[in-house]
Amino acid sequence: MASQASRNNKLLYTSLFKIIESGDYDKEDMRHRVDIFCFGGRLDNEQYQKLTGMMDDQPAREE
Repeated sequence: MASQASRNNKLLYTSLFKIIESGDYDKEDMRHRVDIFCFGGRLDNEQYQKLTGMMDDQPAREE
């Protein structure tokens, strides 16, 4: 059975994934947030690479 922290981390990853997939976010702010979550142990390296790769593949949002 997965621990509460593991479930919370999966929920965090899924939420970030959906936000990034939608394209409705500030790239600099989201990059900072993803960095902090990774350095804090809330995202693993594979998740971090996936999320940052998604951001790199998207054009910058126009304000």
